[in-house]
Amino acid sequence: MPSLELAGGSLRVTYPPSYVVLPQPPEAARPGGRATRTPGSSGHSGASVPAGFAGDDSDAMLDAFSAQGLELVEPFDLVPAAAAGSADAGGRPPGRPGKVRVALDLPEGQNAVILLEQDGFFFWQLPAGPDQTPAGPGRPIAGSPQSAAPGESPQAGHVVRFEIDVRPAKPAPPAAITDPARHVLGPFGDYVIGQVRAYVLKFAARVVPGALMSFLERDLHPGLVLMTGTDVTHWLLVDNLAQVPLPQDRPARILLFVPGTFTTTVGSYGVLTTTAAGRALLTAAAGSYDAVIGFDHRTLSRDPLENAMDLYSRLAVRDLGFPPAIDLVGYSRGGLVARSLIEYVLPSAAWHADIGKVAFVGATNAGTQLAEPDNWGAFIDLYTTLVAATARSVAFATGAPAAAEIIEGLLAGIGAFVKFLVLATVTDKGIPGLAAMEPDGPFITAINGTQPGQPVAGTPWYVVSSDFEVTRMDDRHQPPELPPELVAKLADGLADQLMGVQNDLIVDTASMGAIDLPSGGGFVKDSLAFGTNGVVHHLNYFIQPRVCDALANWLNTAARP
Repeated sequence: MPSLELAGGSLRVTYPPSYVVLPQPPEAARPGGRATRTPGSSGHSGASVPAGFAGDDSDAMLDAFSAQGLELVEPFDLVPAAAAGSADAGGRPPGRPGKVRVALDLPEGQNAVILLEQDGFFFWQLPAGPDQTPAGPGRPIAGSPQSAAPGESPQAGHVVRFEIDVRPAKPAPPAAITDPARHVLGPFGDYVIGQVRAYVLKFAARVVPGALMSFLERDLHPGLVLMTGTDVTHWLLVDNLAQVPLPQDRPARILLFVPGTFTTTVGSYGVLTTTAAGRALLTAAAGSYDAVIGFDHRTLSRDPLENAMDLYSRLAVRDLGFPPAIDLVGYSRGGLVARSLIEYVLPSAAWHADIGKVAFVGATNAGTQLAEPDNWGAFIDLYTTLVAATARSVAFATGAPAAAEIIEGLLAGIGAFVKFLVLATVTDKGIPGLAAMEPDGPFITAINGTQPGQPVAGTPWYVVSSDFEVTRMDDRHQPPELPPELVAKLADGLADQLMGVQNDLIVDTASMGAIDLPSGGGFVKDSLAFGTNGVVHHLNYFIQPRVCDALANWLNTAARP
């Protein structure tokens, strides 16, 4: 089979005759890069590279991964060589499976993953299996000097291998957005059809005994975020409440935002700065509260109760003279952190606070099916794709790309999660932050029981929920920011099949308002239920004006666009 060497020979791609491998020039080495190869540029003819997803903000995705230690080796494109409907060079019909084999020479202590992208649909490829094959003698090793200095031994290395099952695309029906049978990618299939771009990402692969995820998530810096103004670049991370200006002669009013899985305060709530309704909410909150703060925390290596204890320690360091009045907004998994603070920590704490209104947005109050280990592959593929879609949503809504800080915040935990999936062994104890969201797991079961001293039914708690279903029309779909490949699968009901229940693509819809139901419930005073719709998915709640208005009304601010 044909083979191509990239990255100075350290990266080798072997592919079936039905496909062409096209290396990418520097200007096209980003998800949004656009380039077209001229016929014959790789010894083949008639192939063009996939366009990627549009928008200047797309570079921020690879920049975010780079900041998490996932370093781009060299991108390349896999492109069907034969015209649709004709036999390939080996006489095989289009659609017959073939294997693309990727081998990367790396120094000891490094490993790699591949991020595949097809027109905005992202999915991760893990190594084919543990491989300690030494790098061939004389071969360059990615990230190491080409040759040893005099008197030094050449650096030892090993080979990381990948296999990608590819099939040439067949022609789609004329007037169709896409044919669901053609696209079997990422979380909903085991092979790739048509053109796809591959980003080979290497990383330090230091395996530590015990809590691997704690080690991998060590670079995420917990703290309180001063959400000052409507520009995320001005939001400031501080260590604790002592660094937050607050009145001493009366109870301080605090609005606390708690972000969700994989994200930071900027990632979860930064999109509020991109719309008129969101900016109005933030401006009104700044006028109604003495402080508007977020809580950055480790969402994978710690369970929500551990996060809540950390949050409490950062609040309790400040002696205010009067118990502060705190309202909370808990997004996604952040709802469990908020509840852990309210139900477990504060009732018996020496430092007192008066908890008022609590709003849960897309919260995992009764867990989510995607937290189950069998669904982790689907979880990460779907989430990564939705981050790209959210960036496009911001661009559609504002006419400007999403701030790099927002995209970086949305992806803050993805690097650690991907590395865990590569490095974890059967002796690893899993991921506490995800295990806490398993619907039938001990954490969800316990928190939905009655805790000593917790609030009683009738408290002013609020819920925002959505059951997302795409809408397909003759030549377009809703929402337009989702890639056609994902739309085809969702329209075919594959997300509901994966999760088994109605959902917003990440969280079970019924879970969002399921607070202490075994004890009778009664905690939800009001709700904004979008119902079944083709607009609101898990990562774009805060782009919606109705969400901003509901929060403004519930929190007694006067926010309006």
